[in-house]
Amino acid sequence: MRLRFPSLSGASVNVVAVDSITPLHEACLRGQAQCVQLLLEAGAQEILFCGKRL
Repeated sequence: MRLRFPSLSGASVNVVAVDSITPLHEACLRGQAQCVQLLLEAGAQEILFCGKRL
């Protein structure tokens, strides 16, 4: 099964949820390799500060 990324219509692939999780974090945590690849191809940042810096 090949996943396709729908049109984002201006949505950000780097959005940070209330719990400081991004779509890329979630896909990685769930072992969703195809989703990870699609998010990276769509511009997801590998390094993103999601909360306060120490």
